[in-house]
Amino acid sequence: MRFFSQSILSSCALVLGLGLLACGGNPEATPEASGSASAPKKAPSAVAPKRIDPLVMKTYRADACYFGALSLVQARAAYNGSLAGGEPGEGKIPEFGLDAAPTPPTKDAPAPAPVASASAAPSAKAPAPTKPAPTTAAKPGSAKPAAPSSAAPAPASSGSAGLRPAPDPKLAQNFRSLPYERFIRSCNVAAGLKEPSAPEFDAAVKEFADYALPLSKALQDANAYYQKGTQKDDGFAKGRELHKTITEGFGKLDAQLTKLKTATETWEKANPVNKSDNEEGQKLADKVVADSNAVVAAFAEGDFAKAKAAVTAVEASSAALKKYGEDNKDKKDPWATLLPPQTTGFLEQAKQLSEKEAKDVTPAKIVNLITLHSRILETNHRALTRKNAGDGRAPGVTPNPRNLKPKLPANHPE
Repeated sequence: MRFFSQSILSSCALVLGLGLLACGGNPEATPEASGSASAPKKAPSAVAPKRIDPLVMKTYRADACYFGALSLVQARAAYNGSLAGGEPGEGKIPEFGLDAAPTPPTKDAPAPAPVASASAAPSAKAPAPTKPAPTTAAKPGSAKPAAPSSAAPAPASSGSAGLRPAPDPKLAQNFRSLPYERFIRSCNVAAGLKEPSAPEFDAAVKEFADYALPLSKALQDANAYYQKGTQKDDGFAKGRELHKTITEGFGKLDAQLTKLKTATETWEKANPVNKSDNEEGQKLADKVVADSNAVVAAFAEGDFAKAKAAVTAVEASSAALKKYGEDNKDKKDPWATLLPPQTTGFLEQAKQLSEKEAKDVTPAKIVNLITLHSRILETNHRALTRKNAGDGRAPGVTPNPRNLKPKLPANHPE
């Protein structure tokens, strides 16, 4: 019995010894070994994007604030002109500087097809066809009639069962927002930039924002109020309240805008942006921006002769930037890539307005021009951001494999 027990112990010892030899004689992994097994090698760090000059950032926001604020002058012209000095009421719905939306089709007056006349037959198709409504009656030869599900939505007024009702044409206009509040928020951003320090300028811009944001919100509220037709429910009660707020705000606009213009011009003149190191694409883009600024300023002043000359200047500067991009495609210049599409839309609108008589240039069209101009400012700044960011990699570092297109099998339908 003792011999048998010793044999068993010897066998266990032999197995344990072989196990230790298989593990290299050291069953406990060292910290270095465990760390190298689980942690991947640290890749070289990417190059940090170059920081945008705070002066450049603040100048961009200041320009976006001022030129966006000019849209309120057009809002006032549209609003006061539509009411002719009176209050909102039956037959007097104010305008807010938006082009009139096309009349949506209705059941009684469907939109005519492109080749049809205005007096189209009742059987003419509407431009937005819908799926034919299923019938609840059984078809000849069918096994059993189709029964609507108890969980299905209630049938639409047109008799279709189980389908989403067609949208109310009037509701399609309820979401046409005004751009004024978005423009004025750039003033808050400009005033909030602490670098470079500009106490007088910041105070002036903040004062304008505190004045203009409530006015812009009142305009937006009134715009939604009339688009929804709420005046029919309350007899223009809220419309008259908003009218009082809006007219009081418009009464202060000229003085506030003059203070903003003076503060902006004074600060920018005393703090010019150093452009000596700008590359050719950026220099050409800066000329496009300056010329488009002049276009908006001229139309806002109602000086059509100056506006026409400024439009000609934009044509030349935008053509130069576009040509530079075409001649230097290998450089992939961000300004030559991003800015021309935005400039094209702005230039088309500006040329059309410059060729019209003054009486035909409505406030809504100038608001639209200012909206297109704001995109030029934004795109010009985005090009700088892209230029400073580069490709975000250190020299010699390959792109992140997660951003690469995976290799697919030969017969895979992409």
